[in-house]
Amino acid sequence: MKSSDSPGVLSQRLCRLAGAGLASLAVAAGAVAAASPAVAKANGVSVGEVVFHKQRPPVIVVKVSYSCDPGARITLRGRVTGPRTHGGGKPATATGRVGNGLICDAATHTTRLTTHPGPGSHFTKGSTVKVFVESVGTDGRTLADAEKDVRL
Repeated sequence: MKSSDSPGVLSQRLCRLAGAGLASLAVAAGAVAAASPAVAKANGVSVGEVVFHKQRPPVIVVKVSYSCDPGARITLRGRVTGPRTHGGGKPATATGRVGNGLICDAATHTTRLTTHPGPGSHFTKGSTVKVFVESVGTDGRTLADAEKDVRL
């Protein structure tokens, strides 16, 4: 700006400068907002195929897909809840966990989680069960969970 500029010209230049600054700020804010989801990977878990193995003792194997932040350390915990136990008591339950060998690198991975029925729990082929799987951080917080009703 020159000292010889009239007040009207000066005002126009200041408006243009302010407009350009606001436009730059808006573009920068948009770039940060667009980059944030790529940088901050959401933890996720989903339940896939569920297979009942009638062996001694019987087990229910759950195919689990998971993703986690790069460098994170997680455990996958699973619970299968089935029909009431003999005598109408509590529902049959089977539990399991996977903690070693899980890869956290922002990609989606698949693993098998083997659940074992608790004392007094009985599952049969053809039973409808509820499968619940959760991803848990080292501090014990649930990072993600998923649930699915399936027929064994």
